[in-house]
Amino acid sequence: MYTRTDINKFLRTYKSTGDMKRTASDFAEFAHTGQKDKAGNTLFSHIQRVVDILKGDQRDDSIITIGYLHDILDNGGFTQGDLSMFFPENVWEAVVHLSHNKTSCREEYFAQIMESRPAILVKIADLSDNRAIIMNDHPTDKEYWKRVKYNREIDTLTSGLAKFSDCFSSEKDASSFCEESD
Repeated sequence: MYTRTDINKFLRTYKSTGDMKRTASDFAEFAHTGQKDKAGNTLFSHIQRVVDILKGDQRDDSIITIGYLHDILDNGGFTQGDLSMFFPENVWEAVVHLSHNKTSCREEYFAQIMESRPAILVKIADLSDNRAIIMNDHPTDKEYWKRVKYNREIDTLTSGLAKFSDCFSSEKDASSFCEESD
């Protein structure tokens, strides 16, 4: 992971093209340089696979941008403030929802994600990629139980999307994000 000085230098010198997805990709590529995913590949390859899942589901630019940034607070050394300088509030807020609070348990982490429809969609893609990494015909016990965990978490997140259904005219209409209805 880069030092805070390295990140500040990157932020000062970064020239945005105005393309939010390109900016997010550039940030993720910089932030995750030298980092590995669960399969030992570059972490950016995991990020790209998550984005590919989101693109395959025909998600909008904001969701794809969040997909690029989903690990940047936890594994990239960036802060919410860093993201707020380059991305709209709905994007960086969803990334914050996807960030682990190192003191919280997994249940609290998922409750945090469940507050944001975009975070749910990205986390489902993230878990789907993590699950795909361990899919093989003869899993070890550890791989088997991870797969069970990922399946359970994907089911929980998918169920959580229901509370946002009144906010959109269709599943893929996410041009603006709404708050949970009371």
